[in-house]
Amino acid sequence: MKLFIAAVASTVLLVSAVHAADTSLDRKQVDSLTDSDRAKIESILKVNRLLRDNQSISKSEEFRGFVGLPDITIPDPRTELCKAACDVSAAAAIAACAGLSSGTAIAACSAAAVVARDACKNGC
Repeated sequence: MKLFIAAVASTVLLVSAVHAADTSLDRKQVDSLTDSDRAKIESILKVNRLLRDNQSISKSEEFRGFVGLPDITIPDPRTELCKAACDVSAAAAIAACAGLSSGTAIAACSAAAVVARDACKNGC
């Protein structure tokens, strides 16, 4: 069990760092954030390895929304472990988002974590 937990923890760090991607959110949502809240959201995503240090939240006129449920097939265990690592990183980021001061910032931070999680999982 300890070996499995260590393997998952190592995979979370590796996969999250490799698959960190730019995170585009709806322009209106990003524009409604204070600079302080946006910086806090980006920090949360970077600490949880959903964004790289040189990346930031960008604005999108054509917000793509959230990716739906994947097709049900017999999965490759390595791919599923990679996706689980993305989920763990996103869950940690969303938990950290709850500490932000405004409802708008919490919502934007959570949305950014979900979009970044989807980009991470698409890279698995």
